[in-house]
Amino acid sequence: MDKSDFKKISLLYVEDDEDIRNELVEVLELEFENLYVGKDGQEGLDLYKEHRPDIVVSDISMPVMNGLDMCGHIRSINPDVPIIITTAFNEPSFLIKAIDIGVDKYVLKPIDLRKLEETLLRCSKFVFQNKIIKDLLDLSKHLMDKNDNFIFTSGDDFNYINKPFLNFLGFDTIEEFHKNENCVFQKLQELTKEEVCQTKKEWVKFLKSNIDKEHVIYLKECVHDEERVIPYKVNVQHYDEIEHYLISLHELNKK
Repeated sequence: MDKSDFKKISLLYVEDDEDIRNELVEVLELEFENLYVGKDGQEGLDLYKEHRPDIVVSDISMPVMNGLDMCGHIRSINPDVPIIITTAFNEPSFLIKAIDIGVDKYVLKPIDLRKLEETLLRCSKFVFQNKIIKDLLDLSKHLMDKNDNFIFTSGDDFNYINKPFLNFLGFDTIEEFHKNENCVFQKLQELTKEEVCQTKKEWVKFLKSNIDKEHVIYLKECVHDEERVIPYKVNVQHYDEIEHYLISLHELNKK
């Protein structure tokens, strides 16, 4: 990627020194269409809350609220947003605090524009990668929601449940599902041995430790006040890099 991609990125720049701020804003305005400028940490924090820019560039020593405190608040809102600090200080205490907050990069004053540009390019690459990942996740969820089979993903607990399965279970959102403490599965059965799990996490743990075995799950369905138990075959796929499982349930007797 190159500087032309800056047009797709939103940037928050916070600096209390008017001369430095105006000089750098003239340069940044040429590269970024969505540029938000603050004069102190509190104003910068308010701008971040309002616009949620992709990258933050901030001075440290500022009135009302200093840059590190502002960055700490921003980190609590979004732990992934790239943060670059500009500072005349090269003291270990400042840098240690910046690391503790989670500042990604720093550029010493007087600002070398080429150095700042290189840093912005690296951060922009990270932003674009995250945008691509988010779009792929949204696409995956959309496709799974359109699938008639019951599908969910899990790490240590249920992370995502497709809409057909949520509707079957009687929930509108996964948040409602998580508030329900009971295990949604009445009974989990291997083809040769029956196992009963009392909680959702127990069920996930059981699958993770028996991933190579075949399983059948029985779900209760109530239609017109008539209750019936339906068997589903359980298919499990494990993704090592992200330590997640994709689990789908296929109705065995479906014609």
